[in-house]
Amino acid sequence: IVITVTSQGYIKYTPLKAYRRQARGGKGASGIALTQMDGVDSLILAHTHSTLLFFTNTGRIYWAMAYDIPEKKRSAKGRAIVNFLHLGEEERVQTVFALDKFEDERFLLMATRKGVVKKTSLTAYSRPQKGGIIGIRLKEGDELVKVLLTSGEQDIMLCTKKGRAILFSENGVRPTQRASRGVKGISLAPNDEVAAAEVAERGQALFTITRRGLGKRTLFSKYRKTKRGGKGVINIRLISEEGEVAGMKKVKNTDEIMVITRNGRSVRIHARGVPRIGRNTIGSRIVRLDEDDQVVSIG
Repeated sequence: IVITVTSQGYIKYTPLKAYRRQARGGKGASGIALTQMDGVDSLILAHTHSTLLFFTNTGRIYWAMAYDIPEKKRSAKGRAIVNFLHLGEEERVQTVFALDKFEDERFLLMATRKGVVKKTSLTAYSRPQKGGIIGIRLKEGDELVKVLLTSGEQDIMLCTKKGRAILFSENGVRPTQRASRGVKGISLAPNDEVAAAEVAERGQALFTITRRGLGKRTLFSKYRKTKRGGKGVINIRLISEEGEVAGMKKVKNTDEIMVITRNGRSVRIHARGVPRIGRNTIGSRIVRLDEDDQVVSIG
């Protein structure tokens, strides 16, 4: 099955056979009925008996079985996640994983808005409880941004809204207990915060786009690897009118990217159509915006 999660918090599953394979150059088919401000955040391949882990901004983890997710047609919107996970008023899902088994040799690496990272064995999350459990203890004012499933020995990249990034080996993050706080992943400048985290894989690139629609792709190999906790390097050169970075994600040449704007526009672009350039650069125009509009998210 294919589980679809939208950026506005709707979820559904659709049988994989509903997604027919097409030759290159095909027009595609309608995928999901989205509101103007919504976009597809995650597409997850799973089995009906897979366990789904939902990680929220408050650092809590919730469980569901894939067969409990509502089955809908490709064109249907799905059901609001908050309706069956019983989330708090300000709680929202940040990451979803589908797992068939909990393996000792795999880890969850969590990254927070204030630059903290924490690594814990996947097996620590194998015992579901009604109402969820604590996945990471957060200091006041902090929140969980992203959770990565790792081998325990991969390279991790943290990216910030002010255009900086740090690349480090997760070997430098000692595994800790499930409810621990974590350690410093990046030193942030005043008014900066972590906006994204990715496992840096050879041959893949980081896509970055600013609020005013300038963007680029840069190979992970262009970033110098350092120890965790440093200030990082420039990921994208921001000019004053561009404001902050709106979104970042790991992409392959064959990927598609959905760009969502504040005024309700959604633009789908091919990753291979985004210029692949160096790290300390401005980027080029990816989306043309009205004066009162800006990019708010990507998927």
